[in-house]
Amino acid sequence: MTLTLCLVLTPGYVTPSFEYSLDGGRTWVPITSTYLAPGDLDPKPVAEVAYTTHTAIWNAKAQIPEVYSSTTKIRVTVDDREAANNLSQAVSANFILDTKNPTRGIPPFSINASVSPAQLTINASDNSLFQMRIGFQSDLSDASWEDYSNSKTISLPSGSSVTLYYKYRDIYGNITPIFSATTPEKPVGFIIQDTSNLTASPVKY
Repeated sequence: MTLTLCLVLTPGYVTPSFEYSLDGGRTWVPITSTYLAPGDLDPKPVAEVAYTTHTAIWNAKAQIPEVYSSTTKIRVTVDDREAANNLSQAVSANFILDTKNPTRGIPPFSINASVSPAQLTINASDNSLFQMRIGFQSDLSDASWEDYSNSKTISLPSGSSVTLYYKYRDIYGNITPIFSATTPEKPVGFIIQDTSNLTASPVKY
């Protein structure tokens, strides 16, 4: 996330600080240097006759992972260190902050390989629009992003068992790890056994 601040005319330097709110400004939490780019909290030079623009970068996903809020605000405070009237603040309008990865449902993924092409049932959700990527390579290099759908057909390669790989991402760039699902192996050399009457002959067919 990029925060752009126009600093008010003050000779010398001002020191910025940043806070966020997830409830429309009722409560505020400091954004510390751990989650900002190097130098974002350093004193900033300002001109005497013109506005000076400085940019700070906040790693919101690292500070508050798995959060969705449509009433997020950012508050920027600048301090010119003078004896009086040394503080000035600016507060953003509400905006959406989404650091949540899409979530798999239960069951997350199923493959019906008894039909051709195979039928996939995909169970996932997110607060925002999201996409899916499904392929046969473990790094998904053979697949492209497509809009999420809870069903999809796919042609399976020949073989007794096939593994599909998949992951999700939402419109805010939250991406899941790569997951996998494997079709059952085709039964080979199976028998049918009558266990209701073991004295019968034969008991296996």
